Formats: sequence, structure tokens, C-alpha cells
Amino acid sequence: MTAIAPAEPTTAQIPEIGDPKRPGTVLMIVGALIALVGVAWFVLQPSSEPSSFAPALALPSAAGEGGAVGLPVGEPAVVVFVGPFCNDCEQVTNQVFGLNDANRIVVNTFTTPESSLVDRSAQAGVGLGLDKSGDAASRFGITTYPTTVIVDSNGLIAARYEGSVDVNRLSADLVTASKAE
Repeated sequence: MTAIAPAEPTTAQIPEIGDPKRPGTVLMIVGALIALVGVAWFVLQPSSEPSSFAPALALPSAAGEGGAVGLPVGEPAVVVFVGPFCNDCEQVTNQVFGLNDANRIVVNTFTTPESSLVDRSAQAGVGLGLDKSGDAASRFGITTYPTTVIVDSNGLIAARYEGSVDVNRLSADLVTASKAE
């Protein structure tokens, strides 16, 4: 008895990759693109979770005179990022102005701050930095305004809040951040 080998398929019978007649081709390509985008998003996410080191912050002062605003070394700080068209920014900056025993920095992103904010910052002893390019906000992973970041005395991000935040919670986080070893 002689075995009959199956006939080899001709190229006309095998659909090419990308041919809509090939089952699952479109789904496979879409799935691969989604996976690629997901991996890229995960890898490129800025590291701003609590307990990561705070990025360097050195910005020109909104008060002018060639001054600069930056994170203090060895001391905790509250950094508030404010931006254009921000409904809660004034409320949060007022809360930060009320934290008298803290290093306070307000970072105005993408726009020149209103003169009233410059005046109130100077009166409250709050550093007001300009981040017109958005580079500092990007390094801190800021995606919404206002965002408040508490940096402990070791330079680690101790807490992060997006939107409004309770001033009592900020005060408690500052106490914790000042005890960091």
C-alpha cells in the first residue's frame, strides 16, 4: 500500500499577511499595536510616586531681580504646581501661604503669574518660580493643576495630592516629612 502525500498548497491558496481574507490578521495587528503602546506608556511614566527622589528644581523667580527658586537641602518643602485655567489653584496656594513653618514653593507653569500672586507670595515669604516651558512640571510627573508635592528632608517625595487638599492633612504630612531620617 502506497501512502499518498497531501498536495502542497500553492501560493494562490495561502493568503498573504495583511490580506483581509486571512483570519485574525487585523486583530493580531491591532493587538500588537495596543501591547506596544502599553509597554511604552509604562516605561515612559515619570517616577513621582511617594518615596521616589524628587527631581531637581531650580527655576527663575517670578519676583524678578535674577533670583532663583529651588528645593532646600536637608529640609522638608511643600511644592505646589499651578497652571492656566485652574479653578482650585488659588484655594490651594492660599492654604500653602498659611503654612508658616514650612519651606513653601509655588511653581507657576506655562504662564506669567498675575501680579496679585506675585505680591501675595512675597508678603507670605513663599518662593514663586516660573516654569514657562513646563519642564519642571514634566519631571515631577504633573498631569493636573493644582498638584501639591511634599518633599521630606532627605529629598524624597513624601506625599502628592492632585486638586484640592485639606490644610490639616498638609500640616500632618509636613510634620512626618520633617522627621524623615
